[in-house]
Amino acid sequence: MESIAESIVRLSEQSQAIGEIIATVNDLAEQSNLLAVNAAIEATKVGEQGKGFVVVAQEIKSLATQSKEATAQVRTLLGDIQKATSAAVLATEQGNKAVEAGVKQTAEAGDSIRLLADSVNEAAQAATPDRRLEPAADGGHGSGGAGDGEHQAGEFAERGGYEAGGGCRAESA
Repeated sequence: MESIAESIVRLSEQSQAIGEIIATVNDLAEQSNLLAVNAAIEATKVGEQGKGFVVVAQEIKSLATQSKEATAQVRTLLGDIQKATSAAVLATEQGNKAVEAGVKQTAEAGDSIRLLADSVNEAAQAATPDRRLEPAADGGHGSGGAGDGEHQAGEFAERGGYEAGGGCRAESA
């Protein structure tokens, strides 16, 4: 975005330089027009001998008029370019502000997501039953060996093991 802004500033500076050149060309056209009028006046004073010079003076006046019209058109176009440049500068500044706001919101959203993930992990750890269960008494079912206690603890864990209130679920065999 900064390079766009720099390009627009250079364009604006160049537009101002063109405006100064247009003003110079316009001044030259006005001076040429005055010289042509003065030359025509002097040619008429001379009479018949100055008729050729009158034609040249009229051509100079015509060229001066065309130059003034062309500079007026270029000045209008330059004005439009300067307006568009100013609008581009404003749009770039607004774009920069929008990008900065978006970056800030993204960082804030990232922080919120990290906090949420931490909370979810803490809740998951708190809700996970302790895997070191005491072997439950066989109660007359099975062989009563060490293998049966492990089997019952495994079944207990597979079935959910704990109620939401923190107590053990009683199951009837």
